[in-house]
Amino acid sequence: MAHRYDVSLKTLFLRDGDGIIRRRLFGGKVAEHLATEQPQVSNNRADMVVRTTDGSLHQVEFQVANEPGFGLRMLGYYTYLVSTYGQHVVQTVLYLGREPLRLESGYQ
Repeated sequence: MAHRYDVSLKTLFLRDGDGIIRRRLFGGKVAEHLATEQPQVSNNRADMVVRTTDGSLHQVEFQVANEPGFGLRMLGYYTYLVSTYGQHVVQTVLYLGREPLRLESGYQ
């Protein structure tokens, strides 16, 4: 039943217009509606994921280079692992590169 409401509401908001509800929802005039249903091809391949005897999950990434977008990639692993195993995952990066470490320490 919820799907029926989703479709109806999406159809309503996809129409042209600039009413008060749209301005409150989006904070301004809509310039473009973007596709929300994207084909998903992913290969979540974390370097190592283990469960320890206390039941906690740990992911270790072995990294040999400073990589732009590394924090976002780790966030992707985190959300995948939490949705798969249903619990928090402690993430650790073991940096083995020659260059000084400049990886992002998080994603905001």
